[in-house]
Amino acid sequence: METVGGVSAMSFISSLVGKNSMASSSSTLTDDFSTSTSSESTQDTNEVQVISLLDKLHRPTSSELSRKRKIALNPPPIGAKKSKGKTADDPKTITPSVRMKQYPNEHLTVTNKNLFCSACRETLSLKKSVINLHIKSVKHENGKTRLASREKREKNISEMLQKFNQDVHPVGENLPVAVRVHRVKVLTAFMSAGIPISKLDCFRDLLTEDAFSLTSSQHLRELIPIVHMEQKDKIKESISGRQILIIFDGTTHVAEAMVVVVRYSNDEWEI
Repeated sequence: METVGGVSAMSFISSLVGKNSMASSSSTLTDDFSTSTSSESTQDTNEVQVISLLDKLHRPTSSELSRKRKIALNPPPIGAKKSKGKTADDPKTITPSVRMKQYPNEHLTVTNKNLFCSACRETLSLKKSVINLHIKSVKHENGKTRLASREKREKNISEMLQKFNQDVHPVGENLPVAVRVHRVKVLTAFMSAGIPISKLDCFRDLLTEDAFSLTSSQHLRELIPIVHMEQKDKIKESISGRQILIIFDGTTHVAEAMVVVVRYSNDEWEI
C-alpha cells in the first residue's frame, strides 16, 4: 500500500472521514450485497414458478367445427309392422312400350326396360291406376311446365348458335347442336353461380357421366357471347311492355367503370 509522508493511505483516509463514516460505508456495501443476493434468489424463485405454471397449462378446447356430426337416423320400429294387404304386381302382359303409347304427350319413356317419367325424373309402375294418379298430380304438371320451358330455351340457344356460326365461324361449329346447347347451359350455370370457369375442369367427369361431352374451360370461354345474347333476350322479354326505372352511375375516366340498374314490377307486383 502506498504511503504519504510515512502514513499509509488507509490511515490518511480514516483521519479525514472518520471511523463512523467508514463503518456506515461498509454496512451499506454489506446491505447492497445482501439485497442483490436476495433479488437474485427471488428471480430464481420466479423462474421456478413460471416453469411450474407452464406445466399446468392444458390444451385448448376443440372448436365447434371439429365436433362429431350427427347423422339423421330413422326411428326404430315400434311394435309389429302393420300389413298393407296384398298388392298386385305389374301386369305381365303389358310392356313399358305399350304404356308409353297409351299416354302420349305425358313425357313417358322407356329406360332400362322400365317406364320412366321424364317430367318428374322417376320410374313408374305399369299399373294403369298408378299411372292415372301420377299424371293428375301437381308434381307431374309442374314437371311438364318445366320441360316446356327447357325446350323453349334450348330452341332459342340453338338459334343463337346458328347466328353465331354465320358471323364468327368458331372452331367446333360442326358439332351436333345438342352438344353445343348443353355446353352453353353448363357455362351459364357456372357463371350465374359465380364459379370461376377454370373450376369447370374439376367437374368435367361428373357432368359428362350421363350427358353430352364437354370440352376444356378454355374452349368453353369462347361460348360466352352466346350466354350474353341469351341474357339480353331474357331481359328484353321480361321488361317488354312494362314501365321501367333506369338508374345509372359511373366513375371518372381513370377507372372507366359504369353501372346500370333497371327496376320494374312483374304481374305479381314484385320488384
